[in-house]
Amino acid sequence: VTPEGGKAVSGNSPSAAWEQLYKSSAAGGGELAGVPSVAARAGAACGAKLFSLQHPAIRALTQALPNAAACDRFIAWQGERLAPVQLTPELQLAKRAIATKLLRFPPGVVAQPLTRRMVSTCDACGDEIEVEGNYLVECDKCRVVVHMRCYGLSRPPDGRSWLCDVCRLPGLSSHPPCTLCPRLGGAMKVTADGGWCHLMCATWVPGMCVADAHKMEPIMGRVHKDHRSLLCSICKQPYGACIQCAGSGKCYAAFHPSCARDAGYPMVAVHDEDSDTESESGAAAAAAAAATPGRAAAGTVAGAGGVDS
Repeated sequence: VTPEGGKAVSGNSPSAAWEQLYKSSAAGGGELAGVPSVAARAGAACGAKLFSLQHPAIRALTQALPNAAACDRFIAWQGERLAPVQLTPELQLAKRAIATKLLRFPPGVVAQPLTRRMVSTCDACGDEIEVEGNYLVECDKCRVVVHMRCYGLSRPPDGRSWLCDVCRLPGLSSHPPCTLCPRLGGAMKVTADGGWCHLMCATWVPGMCVADAHKMEPIMGRVHKDHRSLLCSICKQPYGACIQCAGSGKCYAAFHPSCARDAGYPMVAVHDEDSDTESESGAAAAAAAAATPGRAAAGTVAGAGGVDS
């Protein structure tokens, strides 16, 4: 520890160094190398201040760590009012990257990589048609393909390098877990509670929506407990939320939307004449007929909350 205007004091730990500094100050009659009352100046400061944890940028990054709220509570306990933290875009990405690295599937859930490559097809809506102002763009790192509007892009890259939101995070070595399915990879957006979710899952699972239809984020909503209790007939895991076959009144096959598409099931939105809306379970009029795989068709499902296709 080097006090301003004084000599460095060493110890085998931070606490030991500060203790040595206080002892030296007391031995010198309250002064150390011309520095008046080191202990008096530092004694009123809490531990957070002593180690610069109150610095706005450091505090913001610390908040992304497990149990970081305790640090804020400690500062507030000292009678201080926390000032709002204004982070630069780089620090915002760094903070989100720290939080994302800590995300894990619940114990017992086995991650399933996406194996079916959607070539020249939007990963969010399943369509390959491009129109003026809504082109298909490809991430230069993970190679996911999305429509501009499906991913919330206001303008095309125009030859510049473009990365999806996950690949933009510094130091991230793998895709984060989706809150609605066990599949890794694909077009994802951040959720309102700091997690990540496939845009496809948010489109097909009833009760999900996006808060900002222009940016297509954050993904939010509340899934009914009946959908969360279903067992996926493909990955055999009761995680996230499943939808069911709409091809027959006798077929109740359940599956994650991403699992169904990865398995090659036809994905079509089924119109409900009684409610004048599209059925939640557009996935797989032919779910049980897995032997007839087809490309996912475009369609906005009831409850998808503004995901355009």
